[in-house]
Amino acid sequence: MSHRIDPKKTRVVCPVPSCKTKWITLSNRSTHYGTHKNHDGSLPSYSDRLYREMAAVDHEAFFDHWKVHLHDSPNYVGSPATDGYDSVVTAIEETGVSANDAMFGMIEFVCRKLGGNPGAMVREYARAKNLTTTEEPDDQPEEEIAQTTHVAAGAPIVRAVLQRSTKCPKKN
Repeated sequence: MSHRIDPKKTRVVCPVPSCKTKWITLSNRSTHYGTHKNHDGSLPSYSDRLYREMAAVDHEAFFDHWKVHLHDSPNYVGSPATDGYDSVVTAIEETGVSANDAMFGMIEFVCRKLGGNPGAMVREYARAKNLTTTEEPDDQPEEEIAQTTHVAAGAPIVRAVLQRSTKCPKKN
C-alpha cells in the first residue's frame, strides 16, 4: 500500500456500502462524505451520526488490508504486527523480573483496568476451590509423596516430590 497510515488517528466506518476507502479519519468525515454526495445525489445530507465507530471486526479488516493496528483497536496492545512491538518476554529479559511476577502484574493490571479488586478475586477463587489460605491455617503437617510414573519401555522414574496438605480434622 502506498499510503502511510497514522495509527494514532481514530477512524470510523463510512456509511456508503460501495466505498472503497471504508475507514475514514474523524477529521475527514465531512469531506469524504461530500465526495460520495457529489457522485450520488440520492444520499442523505451529511451528519456525524451517519458514521459508526469501528467494531472489533472492522479493526481486523483494517489490519488485514493495511497491516497496521490502530491505537484504538482492541488488538493493538501486545500485537506482534504493531510497529515498535514490545513483547512481555523481551521486557522480562531486559528487566530481570521473574515470569511469575510479570504474569501477576499483568493480571493485576487487567483486573484493576476492568474495575475489579485483584486481592478479592484471588480470595474468592481460593474459597470457591476450597484452597487453604493464610486466613485458614492448616493444622495438619505436610506429607511428602513421591510419585512414580512409567515412561518409555516401562522404566519407572520419580517425577516429583509433591507436598500435599490434608484437610482432615484432627482425631481427639
